[in-house]
Amino acid sequence: MDIEELKSRLETNGLGHCFDKLKLHVRNSIRLHLNATDENCMAVGRTKIVGRPDLPKDIP
Repeated sequence: MDIEELKSRLETNGLGHCFDKLKLHVRNSIRLHLNATDENCMAVGRTKIVGRPDLPKDIP
């Protein structure tokens, strides 16, 4: 959501008067959407948030 969309949503919900105070606290962010996946079906080197690391077979 960008700053204009925030302003629009606030106005739509009767909160437009709050925009000037809230915009001082708006910052860029990144959202991660996680999906559970069987690690055995993932390609080696694919990014994981949790799970076993991709290591050579001789390393426990």
